[in-house]
Amino acid sequence: MTFSLPPIARMALQNLGRHRVRNLLVGAGVGLSAGLLFLVLSVGEGIRNQLVQSVVDSESGAVGVRFGGDFLRSDEAAQKAGLDRITAHFQADPAVTGIRRRVSTRAVLVANDRTADVQLKGIEPAAEQAVRGGMEMRSGAFLAPDAAADVVVSEATAKRLGVKAGDPCVLMGQTRDGAVNALDCRVSGVFRGASRFTSGAAYAPYALAASFYDTRTPTELLVDLRSLEQAPAVYGRAATALQLPKDGPVRLGTYRTRTGMASSIASVNSVSMTVIVLCLLLIAAVGIATAVVNNVNERTPELGTLLALGFSRWQVGGLIVLETALLALVATAAGLAVFGGAALLMGRSGVDVGEAASLAFGMRVLRPEPTLQALVTAFWLGLALPIVFSLLPARRGARMNPIDALRTAG
Repeated sequence: MTFSLPPIARMALQNLGRHRVRNLLVGAGVGLSAGLLFLVLSVGEGIRNQLVQSVVDSESGAVGVRFGGDFLRSDEAAQKAGLDRITAHFQADPAVTGIRRRVSTRAVLVANDRTADVQLKGIEPAAEQAVRGGMEMRSGAFLAPDAAADVVVSEATAKRLGVKAGDPCVLMGQTRDGAVNALDCRVSGVFRGASRFTSGAAYAPYALAASFYDTRTPTELLVDLRSLEQAPAVYGRAATALQLPKDGPVRLGTYRTRTGMASSIASVNSVSMTVIVLCLLLIAAVGIATAVVNNVNERTPELGTLLALGFSRWQVGGLIVLETALLALVATAAGLAVFGGAALLMGRSGVDVGEAASLAFGMRVLRPEPTLQALVTAFWLGLALPIVFSLLPARRGARMNPIDALRTAG
């Protein structure tokens, strides 16, 4: 049993070989636009995931527990009992991979008669590998396990203070009871964060921050999970087991409550770039419509002959649309293959967009993350728009009078 294409399909394939230069240029426009759309959607997804992960690593954890002032000022034995109970629950949860203790508070760094407001984060360096991995150390080094009076500041803070690695500074702020405190410390390193959300942070050893804030209890616990998708379930189990009052001094939450801004920035960037690429795709589609009009005009005798031979107007119109569809299909597939490969390579190596562009994107190094949804969206738009723009010229070609069309041949 042999399979043969319908006559209309065979004719459409043969006609693609005509006007190769024009078809190549039009197809290049469609393929470029569809491929760029896929790349832009992948970049948008990458930005969103990177920003969210940056907030999870540096700010919130997948699930977070925050201890308010009333809890931190309560009886020391009660603090310990509450902390132990919460910690034991998360340690027993199979989805939890780690628990990070932190002391976080607002503070002021003073050096060279200059000041800089920072979000001081007292951390245990051995437990904060994700934070360290998201930093590019511009000078000095990250906190050593035995660091005592060191702080690591962002590049922006270092410029504001006029300090470099090894320089002394003073940490000033309020304790949990509202008293003013000051500690001498040393800048051990200057970092450039993965996103704008770390630009105002200063990292110090947990013991230093606890002494500065005058607390024996962490101000927050960051709970890391195997996957962010598990956060709602882990949160639900914790809320049920711990029965924490909604407006009490100890508050439980997921990363979603603290990543709204990150998602908003990513969405705005993605929408803006998508609109630009869709405009390119529309231009390419208009180019196809123009090419189809010229094609119909040049092939008037041929189309008239088909109508005279008994081909229906639907078949003639279908032939024109099918030729456009085949051209769009080949061009879109080629564009997606090329730009899909580029997205995968860029995702592995990252693309440094520079300091100025990082203000718009929220991060300096972009890593596209191609998704099936982005691929399907780019494919159908790359295929559908040219077809839609070819319908009117195809209708015009199918409605011509065969006798008038054949006269033009003479």
